[in-house]
Amino acid sequence: MILDILIGLAFAFVGTVGCGIMFNAPKSELLPGGINGAIGWLVYRLTVDLVGATPVFATLFAAIAITFVAKILTVQRRMPLSVFLTPGIIMLAPGYYIYNTMYHLTIDEAYVAVGYGVETFKIAGGIAVGILIVFTLFPVKTKPTPLKNISK
Repeated sequence: MILDILIGLAFAFVGTVGCGIMFNAPKSELLPGGINGAIGWLVYRLTVDLVGATPVFATLFAAIAITFVAKILTVQRRMPLSVFLTPGIIMLAPGYYIYNTMYHLTIDEAYVAVGYGVETFKIAGGIAVGILIVFTLFPVKTKPTPLKNISK
């Protein structure tokens, strides 16, 4: 099991770095972005394996972790949030469920396709809710821009 987790971490890191390259992230930010994606995958895997959560809840917790780390990296490295958030979140995309939805639609198994489609939307909703939770609980604090005195 530990070897599976280490291999999965390596692939999540490489996949996230690959997405960062595809989205033209700065080269200096690929390593932190890759670590963010690996952390998200680790949270997902541990939530499924140790807690026994469904893929929807595991995706929710992984999205919370990825978004939280991305917000920290954004402030620390003075980069846009999308540099760290987008590649990390793409690793959570429900590709397996999307594929099976389309496959079962093409072979006229609509009832099975609907089941996979519903699961796809639930996972996508888990990603969105995870991002929303972090943005709601941990808003970015910025200094207000002072108003210029225009009465002169």
